[in-house]
Amino acid sequence: LLLNEVEQGLAWVDERTNTMDGTALAREYLRTMAAMTVAHAMMGQSSSSLSKREKDAMLMIGLGSGALPFFMETHFKNAFEMETVEHDPVVVEAIERTCFNNK
Repeated sequence: LLLNEVEQGLAWVDERTNTMDGTALAREYLRTMAAMTVAHAMMGQSSSSLSKREKDAMLMIGLGSGALPFFMETHFKNAFEMETVEHDPVVVEAIERTCFNNK
């Protein structure tokens, strides 16, 4: 995703529906960030208790392609209370069209 001449990241988008695939992360650093976030949340807990406990707060600075927040929401919405901050309205508009289908 290239917006304002700055690479925002990489995400898979279904060309038929123009929606982002929230089931996969294209970049290794995003997979690492997701894995470390979940691992940190689970430290000292059984794997079955992750969905039963109080949600951890997660703040993401910069939306980029939206791949990481969309992935985390797709897989871990019951484990984390997530908020993402983005200052560029062009980035926000592009992600709203692909992740949330203009909602």
